Amino acid sequence: MQRHLKLDFVKPTFQATRSEITNVNTLYMEDFSKECETKCAGGVTVTKVPATTTQKAATDTAGPCDDTPSVTGICEAHTYAVTFRDGQCQQFIYGGCGATKNYFSSKAECEKLCLQA
Repeated sequence: MQRHLKLDFVKPTFQATRSEITNVNTLYMEDFSKECETKCAGGVTVTKVPATTTQKAATDTAGPCDDTPSVTGICEAHTYAVTFRDGQCQQFIYGGCGATKNYFSSKAECEKLCLQA
């Protein structure tokens, strides 16, 4: 008799707002190795991503409506998000961590902040 296993799809354990994601994900700069290390809630290390001091400085000083390139990030919780790029709000795929300051959860939020005169 052959048995079939039922596999349940993995569901996200939580949904977070942009500010919650920003608070949970912290960027650490290691001077001796010039690597940025992303740590999530509970201090679990996700990965190390090589970065230069110039890249880090550009990310730190950019505002939400600056023309900073959108970052998919290193996590794999792919969702649609919105970024302000080339004078308009554009959709892109966001991985769930490592967002730049020009990440918005909706087009309306982006337009309200970046396109109103």
